Amino acid sequence: MRFHALHKGVTYLVSGLGLFALGLGGELDPVARIALWIGWVATWFVEPPLVSSHRWSRLMTWAVLAFLLVQVVRGLLGAPPLALGLEFAAVLQLSRLAHRRTAIDHQQIALLAFLHVVAASILSVALTYALVLLGMLIALPWMLVLTQLRREVERDLAGSVRPDADLRRLLESRRLIGGGLLVWIASLAVPLFAITSVLFLLFPRVGVGLVPIGQVHGRRVAGFGSHVELGGFGTIRDDPTVVLRVRVEGTDARRMVEAGLRLRGTSFDRYDGRRWTRSPDRAEAIGRRGTYYAIADRPVRPDLAVHIELEPLDEPVVFLPERTVGIEVPLRMRAGVPVGRRIARARGLDVRYLDADDRGLSYVAWVSTDPAFVTETELEAHERARYLALPDGLARTRALATSLTRGARTDAERVDRLLRHLRDSGRYRYTLELAGSPGRDPLDVFLFERRAGHCEYFSTALAVMARAVGVPSRNVTGFVGGWWNPYGGYHAIRQGDAHSWVEVYLDGRGWVTVDPTPPGRDALRPSESGWAVALAAMLDALESRWDRYVVGFDLGTQRTLLDRLRELFARARPASHRGSGGDETGRREDGSAGASSGPSSSAAGIAIALLAAGVAIVAAVAFGRRLASRLRAWSAGSQAAAVALFRDLERALRRHGLRRRPDETPRRFAERIAREGFRGAPTVLEVTDTYLEARYGGRSLSPERIRAARARLRAMR
Repeated sequence: MRFHALHKGVTYLVSGLGLFALGLGGELDPVARIALWIGWVATWFVEPPLVSSHRWSRLMTWAVLAFLLVQVVRGLLGAPPLALGLEFAAVLQLSRLAHRRTAIDHQQIALLAFLHVVAASILSVALTYALVLLGMLIALPWMLVLTQLRREVERDLAGSVRPDADLRRLLESRRLIGGGLLVWIASLAVPLFAITSVLFLLFPRVGVGLVPIGQVHGRRVAGFGSHVELGGFGTIRDDPTVVLRVRVEGTDARRMVEAGLRLRGTSFDRYDGRRWTRSPDRAEAIGRRGTYYAIADRPVRPDLAVHIELEPLDEPVVFLPERTVGIEVPLRMRAGVPVGRRIARARGLDVRYLDADDRGLSYVAWVSTDPAFVTETELEAHERARYLALPDGLARTRALATSLTRGARTDAERVDRLLRHLRDSGRYRYTLELAGSPGRDPLDVFLFERRAGHCEYFSTALAVMARAVGVPSRNVTGFVGGWWNPYGGYHAIRQGDAHSWVEVYLDGRGWVTVDPTPPGRDALRPSESGWAVALAAMLDALESRWDRYVVGFDLGTQRTLLDRLRELFARARPASHRGSGGDETGRREDGSAGASSGPSSSAAGIAIALLAAGVAIVAAVAFGRRLASRLRAWSAGSQAAAVALFRDLERALRRHGLRRRPDETPRRFAERIAREGFRGAPTVLEVTDTYLEARYGGRSLSPERIRAARARLRAMR
């Protein structure tokens, strides 16, 4: 491959990684990102003689200054300063790409790309950033080596008669650099990665950064905000984006999964004819004991542990399985100090976490499998009135509800009749293809004309008709379903699994979950087969592990890691060293358990970790030195022989009265000798090319080629 094309390709690879990193935090709007990539592609076609023009250089400089002025004005008008800074950093890189004349310009491009990646570490902690960093770790050394080689060539040709022409000829050469050298350069990432990993394990993060920017970018998921518009929910059924990961442990875990995972998020108690909203209510903080937050009003023994990893959402909802007794939330490290999370509960069993950040929430929901368990057992008179309130109108809906429940003796029987009409009668079907009905009651259109809709229509119809016949009800949104991720060992809950159902209040039973949506909903779920789904599952499993073990690595995690190392060390010791009677922990004189977490064992765990870190560093340094020596041998092993050969050539030519001028390059010298008619000119040209390939091209010349060149040189003498 020609050196110029290779250098250009690597330059655009490095700059593209840097520009891509700037957009990871979501600070750049879609229009800015599209314009950025259009400009990046356009600069590819800027080549000499345009790029060599001084007029073009002045134009680029003035364009950057003008854009800076525009950004300042936008900032004064209230535009986000972070987005303005990122846009200017991107434009600065585009100006360099459009002005890549010399090796110094390429060095500036590499520096800007590196700074872009560093800045992105503040904006994003996603797995995508790790992939960008890995790509930069491989591509940046390539660019630095190629740029340095070009700089050496430019310096050696500075005094030639036609430096530009000679430079273009050398840059078009296919022999300046080989693919093997690029492989060796890429392997430099191995020791760098090893050293970085050791430093990461030794020095965990102790809290949020000093610059708290770009840290709260939650996904917006329909159904969990302040209101739900009838007709606007359910359109995300085919969205495969994962928002929750669930692992279930316990004796009845399989039964719970087979019955369908149902995670409750938000309830709505007010309906105005078109939308559901929540009554204003002050959330009360839930007290904690250690890391446990009680949800049930009375002590209940849980049977299942449901581990949940929640991605950051715009609304910091804590999703709860049915019959949740309490939740356990790990402490967070703030400036090296463990701090409890702030969890609050509002009316309707709506639980929120009040210290949201860009990491979402990981917690364990403790669940009771007792069907008789209810979280809320009493409904006061004013609350009953709230859950029975209906807007004016709805005459046809009220009449339908009354006719369906005529003769029913209990609220449970009334709800059952309404449920059978909506879900089991076959009169209604599930669909996402709905036409608008402006100016008309959407519930009337659904019940009496269209008879088709998504889950929000079915839940609204049941909640309204239940209220019409005197049964308190509320509309609830959450997630139902999910699919098993075999690579991560968890159930993935996607945006497409968002669902709406109803909770009705029955005397003596409390709030009871009722789902009126027909089974046809399952036919429209996102696909769970195919290579694309398998690839998405693998990437999601990687992202889950990245967030858990890398982004979440703090002092607490490090302490847990040291504890595990200490346990392994204790198991590896002979039984005679563990204490009398083979008891690993031993006993103190006061009869209490021996301090397995005491100073001596903690010191042993730390010593093991430090020893492992030291071995890793020594191994990485040794590998780096060996690699460096191999690189030197690759580039310099045949260089010395080629340089000695060229010096012999110059001495032989001096015997013929031919001397190279100070401003004359070796190639120009050989061409002049050929023009002057020297009989040994072909040998001079061949030996000169051999020297240039080894000296500037980084080619490893074989001993046979060196011997053949020396033989021709002796013949010329």
